[in-house]
Amino acid sequence: ESIAARIQVQDTLLSPTFTGQVSLKNVQQPRIDVHSLIVDFSGDFTSVNAQIEANWTHQEMLDTDTSSAQKALTGQYNQAVAIKFNPENINVNLQTMRIDSPLANVALAPYNIELIPGYLRENTITNTSVSSAIKEPALIKIDQWHLTLHNATQDNVGTWQIQPINLQIHDTFNDYFNETALPPIAVNISTLNIQSLVDLANPFLANPITITTDANINGEALIGLTGSTTEPQINITGNLGVTPSSWQITPKLDATITQAKVDVSAQYRLSDTTTPLSVNSTGILTGEQLGDIQYQFVMADKLTLYTQIKSINLGLVAPFLPQFTRFSGNTSANIALTKEGQQLSLNGIIIIPELDVAIEQLDKSAITPHGDIIITHPVEQGFSNPNAAFTEAPLDLQANIRVLVDPLQKNKVKVAGFDFSTNLQGSVEFYLERQQPSVIGTIALNNGQYQAYGQDLLIRSGQLIFNGPASLPFIQLEAIRNPKNMNDDVIAGLKISGLANQLDAQLFSEPMLENPNILSYLIRGKDLNDDTQEDNSVLLTNAILGFGLGKSQEAISEFGDKIGVQNLQLSTQGQGDNAQLGITGQLNERLSVEYRVGVFNAIAEFGLRYQWLPNLYVEATSGAENALDVFYQLSWGNRALPASLPGSEKPITQ
Repeated sequence: ESIAARIQVQDTLLSPTFTGQVSLKNVQQPRIDVHSLIVDFSGDFTSVNAQIEANWTHQEMLDTDTSSAQKALTGQYNQAVAIKFNPENINVNLQTMRIDSPLANVALAPYNIELIPGYLRENTITNTSVSSAIKEPALIKIDQWHLTLHNATQDNVGTWQIQPINLQIHDTFNDYFNETALPPIAVNISTLNIQSLVDLANPFLANPITITTDANINGEALIGLTGSTTEPQINITGNLGVTPSSWQITPKLDATITQAKVDVSAQYRLSDTTTPLSVNSTGILTGEQLGDIQYQFVMADKLTLYTQIKSINLGLVAPFLPQFTRFSGNTSANIALTKEGQQLSLNGIIIIPELDVAIEQLDKSAITPHGDIIITHPVEQGFSNPNAAFTEAPLDLQANIRVLVDPLQKNKVKVAGFDFSTNLQGSVEFYLERQQPSVIGTIALNNGQYQAYGQDLLIRSGQLIFNGPASLPFIQLEAIRNPKNMNDDVIAGLKISGLANQLDAQLFSEPMLENPNILSYLIRGKDLNDDTQEDNSVLLTNAILGFGLGKSQEAISEFGDKIGVQNLQLSTQGQGDNAQLGITGQLNERLSVEYRVGVFNAIAEFGLRYQWLPNLYVEATSGAENALDVFYQLSWGNRALPASLPGSEKPITQ
């Protein structure tokens, strides 16, 4: 809208002094209105001093004042600079530089730039008969560059520093490739507060980051030019560290970091157009629930990422898995990822020593419609092709991952859901070649139990044998009715075998009985010809009781966690009129307690179990009868182990 300038010259003609001002008002640029820009200056033939001030506003601020991003583009700029022309040098002194906005302010500490002409840096070498002057290049000296950032409440967000620089000005590009011409530039970052930095960045993000942390970042880097005129390259070495801190990514992820550090070494070849960048980076991350995570990243002709994870708490991801009512445990892994061209290879081993999973509902993609269903018109389908993610992948992915489940055989891997629970043990290998996934291996089902509608079945033996698609294992299973709920010593059960989509079930008993008698033992706990009369209301009561316990188990378990009792569970035992309602829980890793009371009588029993050794425990029961039992478990045979882990030459210690 207006531009004004004035200058005033004083003193003698040979040594005049001058003062002046240049001002601009209402300069409109795309999305920014500069309300005023004023430059005041003064000096003489040897020096110039200048003061710069500016005020600007984001154009959209005229219509609305609700966007923090727009506020960040509204503020004031102040700078004072002094320039001196001396016979020995040219000196530029930046006295102040500050940007203020409603969201934050940036301040640059005073620093000095000095230019020394080359003719003032000549060195004279005197021989016995001749003296000669060696011309030195011009030199630029830059003091330490110190920048600080504060938020709206004047809290320190971070500090950046560039260490002093001495730069020689050469006539040719080749002269810069020596040890003294272009020394590395050192950059330091200190007390960079991640929380404040995220708060400043959120207004500019479409999906703001919801994070709460007290972490600070500290780091340093060296940037230098090496090589030659034909093969110049930029070298960068540095490291970043995160202070011990707690992290909460609302509303799901909570973690505590005790150590986090990243080291990076990179080279950028200015003359190479095919693979100009090469990187070598290592890092470590440890925390209360994170375990110990280490990695090495190498990028040259091919990209390689090695990752080693030790004892990471799986409970970290539980909030992201709503289909599980309980998801805890820990895992370790060694993973190698390699990318060469369009081929991506994934190899490694995953060890799951502890896992406790309770499934509430299956994901839609895991439910396959029955073969009798005919879809007559397009609908929203919950099911999908399980291999679609691999067949539609843009890269040629090959994988070989081995998974060891409960390798120490401590029965600490447990899966429960839909009134069924079992311990898992074994190993499988996941293969992916030519976009076709397959799984090979065996998983044993130990201590399995099914309780629903008054029925109590035990898995006496069970295996999942994989030799193809993960969704079609071969199942071998023997389920028997709990002997505690049988009227005599007969064992009755089901033998189930076949592929998951073609199961075959057969009744069996010990001793051998007719199928109707076996079915009677399975359902009623007694022989078909048993002449005892049982009221139908007793059967119905047991069924309703079993159904109710299954639906309330989650609340019971949560209550046990609050009072310090692990794995608190309600269950039923006994048959017919002798049915009992029991509550069990673990006081510690060795001692468990159980209390039972009759459903149709007032007889109560109290029991304690102490695990003395892995294979030996003592159980004491007090009630209508007192008992003390000692149990010892024997096993035969040796578990076969591979000579070494996949991708490793180190032998496995037996």
